[in-house]
Amino acid sequence: MVLEGLFDLWFDQESLLPGQDWRLEIEKALDMTDVVLICLSKRSVTKDGFVQREMHYTLDRSEEKPEGAIFLIPVKLEPCDIPLRLKRIHWVDLFQHNGGYHKLLRALFKRAIDLGISSEPAAFLLNDLQTSAFTPLDKTMANPHYEIDTKALEQHHYSLSAVLSKETILIVVGCWIPAELCDRPVAEMVRDEIDKRGQKYPHRRGIVVTDAEWFKNQDLQRHPAIAIGGPQANALTDEIYRKAPPKSTWNLKGLSGAFLAGPPLRVALWGTNARDTRSSAEKYLKDTEGLRDFLGMCWQ
Repeated sequence: MVLEGLFDLWFDQESLLPGQDWRLEIEKALDMTDVVLICLSKRSVTKDGFVQREMHYTLDRSEEKPEGAIFLIPVKLEPCDIPLRLKRIHWVDLFQHNGGYHKLLRALFKRAIDLGISSEPAAFLLNDLQTSAFTPLDKTMANPHYEIDTKALEQHHYSLSAVLSKETILIVVGCWIPAELCDRPVAEMVRDEIDKRGQKYPHRRGIVVTDAEWFKNQDLQRHPAIAIGGPQANALTDEIYRKAPPKSTWNLKGLSGAFLAGPPLRVALWGTNARDTRSSAEKYLKDTEGLRDFLGMCWQ
């Protein structure tokens, strides 16, 4: 999960320094925090000791917050009983089929807006999310590549070479919360259409990655890419837009795009808001000079 765009993350195993009093530092962090995720598993809810102390300390702190504030979020990592004191707070199951992950992101996003951390456009994106689509777990697992990719990655120690080929198309989204919420579903829609058009050839497929991973990994940069989201939300879109010649950019009633001949070929699709970004991608999938021509150049 990518939260750094709105929150500074504090996680004891990563944030504590050698020699620090872990009990003191954890309580200091809890006193300073804006939102706490309590991760629940069969082991954590039955374990004696400081885990229980942390939970009760956090519950006491939550009593000091304004009524209705999202401060404490119980997160179920697996089926388990909810501790009695937590039952009054609505919890989220990360692995439920009706979008637990996205519900958690929405709660964190709302908390950022309530605290004034996020901007007015971010509030608009949260409202826009109410109609945003996402891929539920059952659909993800039904994808024909899912089992093959999982086995290939495990057998090759999670090397990307196990799933990448010369004909792989990368669909790139920004690595911050609004992009995760609003642009990734669009990227998955584009990926599914690419998979559909390449289904007769096992290596002709799409894979969704973040812009941070794309810029970090030179192997990914050798592949054709479709960036989803505007220049301010997606670093690859920004690069394509800056480098593309004027005749290769377009803006039609808020639906924008840019094409960079490369090699490798790259295209960016975005709009003035999340709905327009989705509309821009849908138009590109349908246009005869859109995805069909792009794939024709990539899969010669």
